[in-house]
Amino acid sequence: FLEILFDFTFVPGGRVMHHTGISNVLKDLPGLMNYRVVQERIDLIRVQLVAAQTLPGEATEPVRRALREQLGAQVRVEIEQTGDIAPDASGKHRYIVNRIPEPG
Repeated sequence: FLEILFDFTFVPGGRVMHHTGISNVLKDLPGLMNYRVVQERIDLIRVQLVAAQTLPGEATEPVRRALREQLGAQVRVEIEQTGDIAPDASGKHRYIVNRIPEPG
């Protein structure tokens, strides 16, 4: 399959959400150092977080709720904490990676 490297996610119903909408939700996480949002399907978003220390569930739950409010209640938001996020093949860091074809 081919990863599509856009700066937006597709939202059920045909809307798109730009990267800044997601970064605004994440900006208040304590100790956040890096993140990547991977859209696996129209109804599945995986958020990879790198923080200075492991964040407790109560710190990430508001992120999950806020993203579901923006993306739609039918979208499952999975949050993964990791020690590092590797750059893509070009050496650049992508904040948003879509693995679904553009609707249309």
